[in-house]
Amino acid sequence: MATTKKTKTEKASKTSKAAKTAKTAKSATSAKSVKAAKTSKSAKAGKAPAAPKAPKAPTAPKTSKGERTPSISEAEWRVMKVLWANSPQPAYDVIQELKDTENWHPNTVKTMLSRLHQKGALGVQKYKNLYRYYPLVSEEKCIQQESESFLQRVFGGSVQPLLVHFLKKKKVPKDEIKELKRLLQEKEK
Repeated sequence: MATTKKTKTEKASKTSKAAKTAKTAKSATSAKSVKAAKTSKSAKAGKAPAAPKAPKAPTAPKTSKGERTPSISEAEWRVMKVLWANSPQPAYDVIQELKDTENWHPNTVKTMLSRLHQKGALGVQKYKNLYRYYPLVSEEKCIQQESESFLQRVFGGSVQPLLVHFLKKKKVPKDEIKELKRLLQEKEK
């Protein structure tokens, strides 16, 4: 008898769990139908349903002239250097040029070319069945943006601690010291 009661109790608890699950599913379905009804009402009223907003693309910091220079990763720099040296080039040529120095799969290079194009660093020319990539920003502008970013991040935008750090930590040849002195004297004028 004791085992029979236990089995009936187990059956009752399973039945109540199933009822709760069905109730939850029913309420979720009714919530969906309410949302669908609201959407159809707005469609009947001549309004289009609100589309989800796409996330904003990050913008590159402005240069001193107010132009935006895209932020380029270390790996993307290597791709850009190939194109600054010789452009326009199809992806295949960029891949061939990088294969000696980098151990990258061709799809990796193609992905970087695509990202650089999306960032506005590269342009694309369609030539027959080829897409030829060329830089839209100069190497000089990218170096300037990267230098300013580094100076701001690491040294709080101040040049003096940067120079002190490098002069103390690196052996600087005399000819470079003379050039630095000359540049500093020009800045004073």
